[in-house]
Amino acid sequence: MRQYQYKALWLTLVFCLSTGCEPLLLADLLITAPAGASLAIDPVAFAELSAEEMARLRGQQPQEGPQIELRSPKNHAVFMGNESIPVHLEFLPSADGVEPDMATIEVEVRKGWFGQDITNKVARYVKGTAVRVPSVDFQGYTGDFQFLIRIRDRQGRLSEERFNVTIEA
Repeated sequence: MRQYQYKALWLTLVFCLSTGCEPLLLADLLITAPAGASLAIDPVAFAELSAEEMARLRGQQPQEGPQIELRSPKNHAVFMGNESIPVHLEFLPSADGVEPDMATIEVEVRKGWFGQDITNKVARYVKGTAVRVPSVDFQGYTGDFQFLIRIRDRQGRLSEERFNVTIEA
């Protein structure tokens, strides 16, 4: 079954690259968040990261904006495929006391060279200056996944944080 999913991913990428369509728009059609409390992530819909994005990721930028605290899971945590993965992030003021602008939050999830912006799916879990997702569902996929969170403070200064989780069979 999984081999067909990988073939579908490659066929989708080839189609998008040959026709000039935007892979993330196609990916948005393939992933739907369930009506319940769980946030579903389907790696089949990931799109390849651009060369500019990969170059940006290699260089660490200074954190001038809000502080981002990962409460759960712990970075590099390992979960079984059927295990619930709660995500809890807190956004604290910048070092000089400027509050975070929660309207600027961006969240991506990546696996290797592929990723997807899940900001719209996470938006419903924002409460005050925190994000609390009770359960993230990786739809039976395994491997290493990286979450990338970006947010600006009310003066427009950016902060970025990453954390990794591993899903085992």
